[in-house]
Amino acid sequence: VFFVARGAHLQAMQAQGLRVDSPLSPVHLQPTACGTDPAALQEPDIVLFCPKLWDVKAAAAQLAPSLGAKTLVIPFQNGVESHRWLADILGPQRVAIGVAQIASTIGAPGVISHTGSFARLRVGLLPTLAADADASARLDAFVAAGAAAGIDIVRAADALRTLWEKYVFLA
Repeated sequence: VFFVARGAHLQAMQAQGLRVDSPLSPVHLQPTACGTDPAALQEPDIVLFCPKLWDVKAAAAQLAPSLGAKTLVIPFQNGVESHRWLADILGPQRVAIGVAQIASTIGAPGVISHTGSFARLRVGLLPTLAADADASARLDAFVAAGAAAGIDIVRAADALRTLWEKYVFLA
């Protein structure tokens, strides 16, 4: 696992690791592999793409050179457009849909504060990848690894619907 970060958050992660304060499953990762350049990823299997919505296009352009032919990028932003922007920049064969249902903030540099009572991930393929057996197998392996680690993660049968349900909930 490699984290791409910047500023004080990156400096804290480099010095003291990444801590997640959570009522469900607190964790402290130390040392933490992290940096500012996604090129260090060297053709990752899966990228959890989590910048703020306004940084999606710039971050995607920075990420693009490090992706392999079979890398699957799963965006986790509030909103309903990031997967389309990523497909335009990275190619539709590389983009899935992710929905994070969690209340959290950066409590301090290097510290994520989980402030709610639930934490769920829902992931799925875009309709353009629905028939891609390889992408489906990679996403299933990711879901299985997350579930084995104790994460509440489910593959959504209709990921676009799940994305819109979160958007309506937030609105």
